[in-house]
Amino acid sequence: MTANQEVKVTIDASFTQSVCDYSVGFLRFKRDGKMETAEPAGTGTFAKLGNAYGILTAGHVLREIGEKENVGLVRFPSVRPPLQNFRLNLDHTERLVTWNGNDCDAPDIAFLKIPEIDARNLEAAGAVFYNLGLPREFAASKPEHRMSK
Repeated sequence: MTANQEVKVTIDASFTQSVCDYSVGFLRFKRDGKMETAEPAGTGTFAKLGNAYGILTAGHVLREIGEKENVGLVRFPSVRPPLQNFRLNLDHTERLVTWNGNDCDAPDIAFLKIPEIDARNLEAAGAVFYNLGLPREFAASKPEHRMSK
């Protein structure tokens, strides 16, 4: 048995910059009279495969979000000005989910396919869609690191 250790981690631009433009948070809106509030509803990664643009996320995230609601997309881009007020109508999206619905069961992955016009508008504002179609050669960075094939 190993003893607990304190680990200090500094999160700065060198750590976050490479993922900021791909990352997105979902917001769900609630209205109480004239007051509208938003609650965090999960995160995802912008991704594309050919002409299909969307958000790679978890199945349990999409389970909680209605298929016909409007959600906010929150980004933390490395470019300025930051885009923080993009609303997406989910009635115009498709969901591909690989998850059995049981908490803690794997795989728990989903792809929310969004209309190309919305993807292009997000790109114009600085969002980057990770291209899943590009071949990549992955290798362990050190000999003692192991990778799954």
